[in-house]
Amino acid sequence: MNKSKNTQLELNLCLEDENSGHENKILARDFPPEWQLIPLKNAVTYIDYGYSHSIPKIPPENGIKIVSTADISKTGELLYSQIRKVEAPLKTIQRLTLHDGDVLFNWRNSSYLIGKTTIFEEQSEPHIFASFVLRLKCDEIKSHNYFFKYLLNYYRYSGIFESLARRAVNQANFNKNEVSDLIIPLPPIEEQRKIASVLTLIQEAIQEQENAIALTTELKKALMQKLFTEGINNEPQKMTEIGLIPESWEVVNLGNLAKLKSGGTPSRKKIEYWENGSIPWVKTTEINYDLITTTEEYITKEGLVNSSAKMFSKGTLLMAMYGQGVTRGRVGILDIDATTNQACVAIMPNSEDKLSTKFLYHYFSYHYEKLRNQGHGANQSNLSSTILKMFPITFPKIQEQLIIINHFDTLNLKLEQSHKRITILQDLFSTLLHQLMTAQIRVDELELSVLEKQIKE
Repeated sequence: MNKSKNTQLELNLCLEDENSGHENKILARDFPPEWQLIPLKNAVTYIDYGYSHSIPKIPPENGIKIVSTADISKTGELLYSQIRKVEAPLKTIQRLTLHDGDVLFNWRNSSYLIGKTTIFEEQSEPHIFASFVLRLKCDEIKSHNYFFKYLLNYYRYSGIFESLARRAVNQANFNKNEVSDLIIPLPPIEEQRKIASVLTLIQEAIQEQENAIALTTELKKALMQKLFTEGINNEPQKMTEIGLIPESWEVVNLGNLAKLKSGGTPSRKKIEYWENGSIPWVKTTEINYDLITTTEEYITKEGLVNSSAKMFSKGTLLMAMYGQGVTRGRVGILDIDATTNQACVAIMPNSEDKLSTKFLYHYFSYHYEKLRNQGHGANQSNLSSTILKMFPITFPKIQEQLIIINHFDTLNLKLEQSHKRITILQDLFSTLLHQLMTAQIRVDELELSVLEKQIKE
């Protein structure tokens, strides 16, 4: 297998295209001569299937924790907090007990998720693994488990597993033999360790930002609870239909404080209403507690004129009146002039000197569950302008509103910075993962001090 440098070495990953009869080359790269191309089974000591079981509605008191496909995240993290328990025979537990460093591979799932790979780390109580998961035990002389994790997840991100898997209804799968025979590129063990170390460094930085987001989000929830029930002036409280509020705050139905207008949808049968449109058109799925800066679809001036769609100006508060799942009741603020569909309602305070749009945005965010409980409908609990107009709004004088808004804006800025940082780190991870796994760049060529600085900035 060791050939002259830059000799074309093809991974034997190909799939017969049933429609065309042509062979699709899935991956073909120039690899360094010191890299091996070998069947996966030659880099591990064993591969075994997990335990076939059904999850009981009530977890058994003396059961054992079992890692299932749902416990492996899309990015290859093992979500320990959600792992459930089952009852299993003692022999099964003895045979399938997981050990620190075991590689877990999801061999059956939807085509997009097949191939999710993670590493089990030692826990305080024993764990086994489920039937749609394969356990791979790396040969420590030849292969590094974290390199394996990143390599197999790279195959999934690249669509290789999706292309190679056998298809069934809503499912795709490999069997153990097919996984065993998969040809993989294997650098020398020390290079594997270094590659894994670099990629783990980035993943840990991403996790640090995710932890910061979780902490800030909890802080924001606690602050909302305090400010919307106690205010900022340490004054006595009074009971209202919406709960306890500061004594000086007013309680007024939304309909007496703001105008509400819904949008509309131009006819889909009229291509001239949509083709080459330049007017942003917001759908409920695009309302998600943030500034709305762009839209998936645009309509034309003709579509605007010949429909019930309306133009709303930048700074307008929008709410999703109905939609699947958690969509109903969410709010957002336009950062552009835009139209909306009929499932969105625009809420425009009569006077910003009395009730701030941004205060209302935070108020509705806090009262999300109360809002959703107001809805009605046969298939989904819809809100309506009529219902919303009757919803009670509690609010202080504008000066206090602005102070409250500033508190939330400070936390929102922290969240925004963390989200941006995660995006940058994820892009860096994706780029390096591709370059390192295909030997486009060698790990020893990286300036690690510069990389570490880039990660920590």
